[in-house]
Amino acid sequence: MPFLKELPPELVEDADAKDKEPLNPDAGKKMFDVLRSAIY
Repeated sequence: MPFLKELPPELVEDADAKDKEPLNPDAGKKMFDVLRSAIY
C-alpha cells in the first residue's frame, strides 16, 4: 500500500513492539493535529 509510505514516521508504530508507554494527552493531540493538517 503506497499511501502508508507517506505517513509521517512519528505516526507509525511497530506492531511487534512490546511494553510501550501509554500515549500522553499532549502527544495524542499532536498526532491528531498532524493528521488533520494532512487532510485539509
